Amino acid sequence: MLVVDEIEPCIPFYKNTLDYEVKHELKNDTGKMTYLCFTKGDHSVMLTTKAYLAKELPTDVVQHLKAPNASYLYHSVEKLDVDLIKQQEGAKLLHGPHDSSYGATEAYVLDVSGHMHVFGEWRKMEAKTDGAA
Repeated sequence: MLVVDEIEPCIPFYKNTLDYEVKHELKNDTGKMTYLCFTKGDHSVMLTTKAYLAKELPTDVVQHLKAPNASYLYHSVEKLDVDLIKQQEGAKLLHGPHDSSYGATEAYVLDVSGHMHVFGEWRKMEAKTDGAA
């Protein structure tokens, strides 16, 4: 997941330059995108905004995503097993599990090297707005 200030300026690069297609998108109540998933074959690239994460997540998680080029590795899993994650040496559960507004139950984890990983078990996605700025 790439964390950006705004999603809309990123769209031409992924669609026109890299030939990705939009799979899912989430907009706030003003029509600005807060989440976008591009796909090409078996590959997906997800973008979300800093403002959306600040609204969706606790401060201790958001602080790890303040770098100018912040990103985290997103793992879509069939079954979210937080107990298994907690057992991994050096892993630190930062937040979760929680139900996101975009259709997944997620857990935010730091690995032993300090990289953030998000494990998400997806529910059926429905079109809606999130109310974020």
